[in-house]
Amino acid sequence: MKQLFILRAAFLILVAFFSNSAIAQQDIAEKIPALKGLTRIEMKDLKQKVMLDGESIPIYSKEGKRVKGMEMMQKISSGDFAMVPYIDKDENLKAIVLRPNTPEEKARMLAMMKQMDAGGEVKGKKAIPFKVEDIAGKQYSLAALKGKVVVVNFWFTACKPCLMEMPELNKLVQKYQDKGVVFLAFAMDGKAKLQKFLGKKKFDYKVVGNARNVANDYGINSYPTNMIIDKEANITFSLTGYLPTIYEKLDKAIEKALH
Repeated sequence: MKQLFILRAAFLILVAFFSNSAIAQQDIAEKIPALKGLTRIEMKDLKQKVMLDGESIPIYSKEGKRVKGMEMMQKISSGDFAMVPYIDKDENLKAIVLRPNTPEEKARMLAMMKQMDAGGEVKGKKAIPFKVEDIAGKQYSLAALKGKVVVVNFWFTACKPCLMEMPELNKLVQKYQDKGVVFLAFAMDGKAKLQKFLGKKKFDYKVVGNARNVANDYGINSYPTNMIIDKEANITFSLTGYLPTIYEKLDKAIEKALH
């Protein structure tokens, strides 16, 4: 199964500006050696899907600085910048440069982000039974967890957006771990790889390895996906893709499931 990363804010910008690049941008190829030999085009003319994790396709500020991780997402989700793609002679995307938005562009993009940010709530969907063991050897099943709120995260170690949201997810564990909430992370990686990864990266969820079967049962093929199962084993929240406001979204949904 093909694994996908989704950066929701970045994807929105692709949509918001595919038809508008009103500002003429000064050629900055001299500031960014990586742009040498590449051709600048408009987003609407880009023929391929974009993996915006800051690694697969390098992203640069107009000053020529490469931006990654949270810095990249903060710039994109601020609404202050649009993306200018650069392609090679075979029309493959090789780099993206951020350019300042006009006030009109920013307002339009933020309105679209607000509309998408309102999503996540699910009604009337039963959770699919599972029986798993985390990498520490503790067993969990949906049946045994009835009466508790279960917060679920689907991820894998090479998923950059998955890693970017972990500090926010850890804050949720700290807030709710003593309030009858269970945090389960279904990882696509094996136990040994996960143990090595978690030796360097803090993730406070109970991590279940080799969980592709659970992901398949739930129809998950894009990562990260966050889900909340209420005390009656109903899915009340499901959201796919990195979101700068993921803490606030999950916090509100957990509180609702608890009461």
